[in-house]
Amino acid sequence: MSVKTIRELIDYLEEIAEDHGDDTVVRVAFQPNYPLAAHLACVTAIEGDESNPTAQPVVWLAATSGVTAWPPLSFEKRTEQEGQ
Repeated sequence: MSVKTIRELIDYLEEIAEDHGDDTVVRVAFQPNYPLAAHLACVTAIEGDESNPTAQPVVWLAATSGVTAWPPLSFEKRTEQEGQ
C-alpha cells in the first residue's frame, strides 16, 4: 500500500484503530534492504516557502533518532501480504 495524501493516511489509520483499538502502537519502518524501525517523533505541515510561496502544504512525519534493526515484518513480506 502506498499512502500519498493525508486522507488516505487517516482512512488507513481509522481502519487499523477499528480492528486493533485506539491504543495501537505506532512505529516508522524505513530502509527496505536493511529494515530499521523508530518511533514517530513529530507530525507537522509545512506550507509554501520563499522560493515557492504558492506551493501546497506538505505533511511531514519525522522519526526518532533511536532505531532498532529488523522490524517484525519486512517491507517485502508486508507488500506480498497486501497483494500489491
